[in-house]
Amino acid sequence: MTTIVRYFYRSYLENCGCCSNSESWLEFEKDGRVSEEPCHYLIESEEELHECIKEQYPELTDYEVGDDCDYF
Repeated sequence: MTTIVRYFYRSYLENCGCCSNSESWLEFEKDGRVSEEPCHYLIESEEELHECIKEQYPELTDYEVGDDCDYF
């Protein structure tokens, strides 16, 4: 079964309201199960996501990119 991969990027204000922070992660969905892994890349497009997967997860060859990614 094909794995669906999604990338998410979020930025948010810290407690003081003047400083911001961000986080990004990859979500893997297979057979109805979802797992998340931190992502240390700021990915701007689906092409960059494919490159990231190739570098970080070379064993993952049967995947497709989900429609609801939130790129940097």
